[in-house]
Amino acid sequence: MKRIVILLTLPVLLACGGFSDTITPTAPPPSPTTTVPPTQTDTPTPSPSPTVTPTVSASQFPNPDGYEWRLIASGLTRPVDVRSARDGSGRLFVIEKYGAIRIFKDGALLPQPFINIDDRVNDTSNEMGLLGLAFHPDFERNGFFYVNYTGSGGHTRISRFQANGDTADPNSEKVLLIVDQPFPNHNGGAVVFGPDGYLYLGLGDGGAAGDPFKNARTPAPCLARFCGLT
Repeated sequence: MKRIVILLTLPVLLACGGFSDTITPTAPPPSPTTTVPPTQTDTPTPSPSPTVTPTVSASQFPNPDGYEWRLIASGLTRPVDVRSARDGSGRLFVIEKYGAIRIFKDGALLPQPFINIDDRVNDTSNEMGLLGLAFHPDFERNGFFYVNYTGSGGHTRISRFQANGDTADPNSEKVLLIVDQPFPNHNGGAVVFGPDGYLYLGLGDGGAAGDPFKNARTPAPCLARFCGLT
């Protein structure tokens, strides 16, 4: 029996080491000793063989013929990501680039958006818009979720909203961070909670062809992280 893979076609968007000098002390010359012939030969205990982790190769990937691809939703406007709230509801949240989030629930796309903030999302360039979504680890209780979008001037905004059931109030926005973006591309967009409870953001390298500011080649932090967002 073939496994079923749910498919929503999406476009692809988004140290330190030290050396220490070790000086090996020179041992003093050994004192003269008297050699005594051994009276017993000890058989050394063999060491266990180390466990070798096999190298994963393409030949070990799942056979695509064992899966069936099905279209489960259509009529979406430039979907860029799909997220689960992991709240036990089984809902999938689909981000539409222009500024809305839709819910796929019980086998169908709900007609009413989960939230629509297209009035404040700037998607005039191909890599701008509503780009990322993350749910608070305690979303089931507090309804908090976080989005990454380009707003006025094309700059990145990280905002928190609050949901109630299958809808969220656009007026519940709390802007947490605004990051200047010098160009309209390479804005990143990822928003994820790590296992440490921090919120991690992918902000891109600033944009333009050839990375003129050399941001992608500068050994500086590429992530903003926050503690205790509530």
